Amino acid sequence: MANLKSSIRRIKISQRNRERNLAYTGQIKKLIKDFKRAPSLDKLRKTMSILDKAALKGILPKNAASRKKSQLMKITSQAK
Repeated sequence: MANLKSSIRRIKISQRNRERNLAYTGQIKKLIKDFKRAPSLDKLRKTMSILDKAALKGILPKNAASRKKSQLMKITSQAK
């Protein structure tokens, strides 16, 4: 266990951020799976919105979010 006050605070902050990141990534995975099962515009909009928010907050790298969005658009165009 850390001895310094600042390192104790950093541990708490990193745990909080880890929980937030896991919640976001879990939500992203779930939305992508749902979308792949039955593609629809509503699911596409919601998934893209979550991907953009995750990229803004630094949970996902920008290019990773962009790549996932591109893959979703490809699925959408093939479904039509």
